[in-house]
Amino acid sequence: GPPEAVGGELHLVVVKPPVGLSTAAVYGRVTVPPTPAAGDDVRRALRAGDAEGVAARLHNRLQGPAFAAAPLVETAFRRLAAAGPLGCLLSGSGSSVFAVCRDRPDAARVAAQFRDISQADDLSACRVFVVRSYLPSPR
Repeated sequence: GPPEAVGGELHLVVVKPPVGLSTAAVYGRVTVPPTPAAGDDVRRALRAGDAEGVAARLHNRLQGPAFAAAPLVETAFRRLAAAGPLGCLLSGSGSSVFAVCRDRPDAARVAAQFRDISQADDLSACRVFVVRSYLPSPR
């Protein structure tokens, strides 16, 4: 179906680790339960522009398999989460991870903290982006 409407501006930090992941390899490791997880609550929070509600309901069944395939992606995720955003998640099948933040200053703080603590190790080559959700102009 069509993309969900976002009811308010959401501020995010996206971290792209210096490794790639094979989508086929990640999907090959996933275990799909007989009943899928419902996404109604997170979609409702997204439509309301409720960053806390979105962050509290983040879910990606591919995250565990992606972390198993590329431990550096898990390290990036844990370091991003340690910076204190509202929530973090793997983006799609990876290798990027993202954080949902309280507002723009919080996103800038989370990104700066991630960069600061990643200067001298394998994550120093990560690309870090502070972004916001797209809000179409009213017609």
